[in-house]
Amino acid sequence: MEKIKLDYVGKIAIKSVRDFILDNNLTERDAVLLNPRNYDDLVLEFRETYKDSLKAPYFIFDTLIAEDQSKEIPLDRIGLTTNVNNLRPENKKFDRLDMNEVVYRCGWCGNIVDQDGGELNQLTFKRKMKILEAYGVEAFVKKVTGYCCRNLQH
Repeated sequence: MEKIKLDYVGKIAIKSVRDFILDNNLTERDAVLLNPRNYDDLVLEFRETYKDSLKAPYFIFDTLIAEDQSKEIPLDRIGLTTNVNNLRPENKKFDRLDMNEVVYRCGWCGNIVDQDGGELNQLTFKRKMKILEAYGVEAFVKKVTGYCCRNLQH
């Protein structure tokens, strides 16, 4: 992976990131890295616009859009890096694992749930279990109150 180049595109949004990719002729060998707060804003925008969760890893025109885990990208800046074949999954099958994907668990009983505390379908549940088995529990788990335990809140 090459050094990260920083650019400013104004407000970080799906459209501005898409335009950045098109303007710079980015390919599948490139990756756009965002400050964690900007990445969270992008996830929320995706959820509000499409009424669905953003699937990780997230690609726009086959260019990887990822959260900067090193926290080197300043707020409201886009980090561009090239030669990222080692960051990309080997294949695009549904069951590929992504080490940036969050696993939501009920804070009361530990059941694996979606971001709103709802029950997962069987395939998604198995995928989340594979992530926990492959990468460990601590780095990827966020606790929410699951529908399974809504009545236990104090």
